[in-house]
Amino acid sequence: MNFWFNVYRGSEEGHIVVDTTTRTLHNNEVYIETTHSGICGSDEHFLKPGQVLGHEGIGIVRQVGPDVISVKVGDRVGFRYLRKVCGACDNCATGEDQHCRSVKAYSEQDYDLDSFSHGTVWDADCLFPIPDGYRSEDVVPLMCAGTTV
Repeated sequence: MNFWFNVYRGSEEGHIVVDTTTRTLHNNEVYIETTHSGICGSDEHFLKPGQVLGHEGIGIVRQVGPDVISVKVGDRVGFRYLRKVCGACDNCATGEDQHCRSVKAYSEQDYDLDSFSHGTVWDADCLFPIPDGYRSEDVVPLMCAGTTV
């Protein structure tokens, strides 16, 4: 299934511009309607290269790939700078997925997907369920500082 959504990216002039991107949902991927995005100091470093900005966010799951079992449509989830990990290497097996031997992370590929957007596509294994009782605007900063520090 294909999705298209608006994204906000940097430009050579240092301005934020609106663009549209299309993404195909793969087996273990989830389409998320972004509701909240954090801002990190590293976003300033990527303002000019033209990639989509923001790498930590919260949103609502709107569609899941056929292999996804960890989340369902309607769930509120958070995501961080890691987009995909293998889940099988020694680092993933010990909970150190940020050191995954096959990690795909913000600013390294998929320049059209991140949290300064109306939607995004993420691997289900890199999502965090957000429990009821917590406001998204209070939790979204933790998707960067809380999950990476």
